[in-house]
Amino acid sequence: MTTNVVNAIFVQESFSTQAVLVHVRGFIGQVAWSATGMILLTRLTRGIKVWTEDGLCKRTIDRPHSVSSIAWLPNSETQFFSVEGSDVFKLDTKER
Repeated sequence: MTTNVVNAIFVQESFSTQAVLVHVRGFIGQVAWSATGMILLTRLTRGIKVWTEDGLCKRTIDRPHSVSSIAWLPNSETQFFSVEGSDVFKLDTKER
């Protein structure tokens, strides 16, 4: 089990630990907070994890190809882009 600490809050020119994210597999290659800071995405080699602001993993989205980047759509709490090779996919945190 790998434990990753994400320093996610910037307040008064200092950082504080928001949550400790526990991954049972994989390396966190990128993090992306939603516009309101309520949802966090973490990018794995072949997937994306969806986290609450309290560090609870709500969902793991497995992808068939290597994920090179993730980015939220403007003003969205559910939709984001996943860059996989030369393709860009529009995904939703709530879709199954």
